[in-house]
Amino acid sequence: MMKMIKSFVCVFFIMISTACKEKKGPVSKTDNKPASIEETATDANTNSLVLKEDALGDFELKKGMSLETSTLTNHFSNTEIKKEVGQQDGPDYFYYTMDKDVTFSTPDTENNVLSHISIKGNSEITDVYGIGIGNTLTDIKSKRSNIKIMTDHFHIYLHKEGSKISYEMSLTNYNGPDKENYTFDDLEDSKVIAILWNR
Repeated sequence: MMKMIKSFVCVFFIMISTACKEKKGPVSKTDNKPASIEETATDANTNSLVLKEDALGDFELKKGMSLETSTLTNHFSNTEIKKEVGQQDGPDYFYYTMDKDVTFSTPDTENNVLSHISIKGNSEITDVYGIGIGNTLTDIKSKRSNIKIMTDHFHIYLHKEGSKISYEMSLTNYNGPDKENYTFDDLEDSKVIAILWNR
C-alpha cells in the first residue's frame, strides 16, 4: 500500500514538472521575439494609416499633384489600386480605389490631379483628430471645436473652416424632406459614414 502511494506521488510530481516545463517553453520564445517584427507588420497594414491635413500616412497630399496608378501602387504596395471613370451631374472624373474603402478622385477627366479623397465603408483609418467611421456627433464635437453643418441633396457634412478634412454624417434622427438648414438636433443620433479630404 505504501509503495503504491509513493508511486502515485512520484507520478503526480512528474506530471506537474512536465506541465511547468511546457508552460515555460512558449513564454521564453515569445520574450525573445524581436519587437521590430511586430512594428513592421503593423506599419504595413493599411488600417494603421492616419489621414492628416497634408498626408495619408506618409503619402504627401499636395494641391495640384498628379494622380497616377503607378504612383499610388508604388506607395501603397500592399493594396490593389484600380482606376475607373465616375459620372455625376457635372463632368466625368477619374477615381482610384484602394481596398474599396478609400477613393482618390480628380475634378474631371481633363485634369488628372488630386481633388478629393473619400474614406468609408468598413475602413479603420482614422484622421489626425482621432475620428473614424462610426463616430458620433458627440465624438466629433468633443475633438473639434466650432464644427459647422453643410448640406447638399440629402448629404449632411460637418466641417471646420480652414480644414481640408470633413465628415459625411448619416441622417437617422430626421425623416422630413431635404432642407437647407439642418441643426445639431437633427443630427443627434447620426454617425460618421465617410471621412473626406478636399484640396
